[in-house]
Amino acid sequence: MGTDLVPCPSMSRAKHAARLSYFVTGFSFASWAPMVPYAKARLAAGNGEFGLLLLFLAFGSLLGMPAAGRFASRFGAGAVITCACVGSAIALPLLATVNVPFILAGSLFLLGLALGASDIAMAVHGSAVQLRAKTQILAGFHALFGAGCLTGALAMTTLLAAGFTPAQSALFASTLILVCGFTAAPRYLPIIAAPHPFLVRPKGIVIILCAMAMLIFLLEGAVADWSALLLTETRRLPAGCAGVAYVMFALCMSLSRFAGDRLITLLGRRAILLYGPIIAGLGLLAAAWSASPLPCILGFALAGLGAANIIPVIFTIAGSQNAMPPSAAIAVTSTVGYLGMLAGPAAIGQAASFVGLPAAFTALALILTIISLLSRAVRL
Repeated sequence: MGTDLVPCPSMSRAKHAARLSYFVTGFSFASWAPMVPYAKARLAAGNGEFGLLLLFLAFGSLLGMPAAGRFASRFGAGAVITCACVGSAIALPLLATVNVPFILAGSLFLLGLALGASDIAMAVHGSAVQLRAKTQILAGFHALFGAGCLTGALAMTTLLAAGFTPAQSALFASTLILVCGFTAAPRYLPIIAAPHPFLVRPKGIVIILCAMAMLIFLLEGAVADWSALLLTETRRLPAGCAGVAYVMFALCMSLSRFAGDRLITLLGRRAILLYGPIIAGLGLLAAAWSASPLPCILGFALAGLGAANIIPVIFTIAGSQNAMPPSAAIAVTSTVGYLGMLAGPAAIGQAASFVGLPAAFTALALILTIISLLSRAVRL
């Protein structure tokens, strides 16, 4: 993801644009999570059927991610992010109102397209800002993605719990997305991103990093789309309040990432990769098998704490390894990781259709231990 920088008069404005891009992408992603129970109820769909519909979110991102690199090289990363904001703002009200499966699938595809394009374009722009600023600031950008997730989930959950309809709540989210998107639009660095192929093959240690990233992103996607349903279907919590599980997950992840640089320095990268997945897995087990809503919610909070700083460590290692160019390594690790985020909900849905949601989350907790095992093969 090389970039050629054009002279820019204000780095402060570019930093603000980068922060807004990470925040609004997280907000867009999380705004969908509290609406999941409503969408499932409108369609009267089973877990397996609904899980298949969620695949269209993944299909959209599969197209959006490689397309973002191509369009960023021609029109600039900022233009791609702005268009992605418009796409998300259109998709969310549709997801809040449609009751026809193929229209919901198309709306999920549009949201996935926008999120996938924004994920890659904001990484291109964020890397360019850090290069120009000559200081480490990417960790703070990632923290703002978590803050956006928290804000989106909390805002939507609060509105739904207060009695607003999903359509009204989605219109509020879309308005905020558009305000953030167009506020940032004139502030992006005028960069030209070097084009890269649709498929970049990982090599050497990057293969392990891709596997680790996919697993931890799989966790994030599963919690975003299924935590509310776990509370409504097994803990009998009202649908309007069920989004609080993801709110707590995102809150703990965001707070931990804001302190991430200090934690990684204090504990070391290996400790983060070794013990973080175990802590996250224990949180999932508590969420899956607790008898009441509060321990379930606290379990998701613990999962957020354990998972928070694994991705920053993985990306740091990807940028310092010698098996392939650092920029290509970061790009492929990010893309494969986000595929895990998008495949996770569908995988949980299929597993839940056979063994139930608690057992599906238990399986995910066990899968996370693979990251701990793989950490021993990573040279830090």
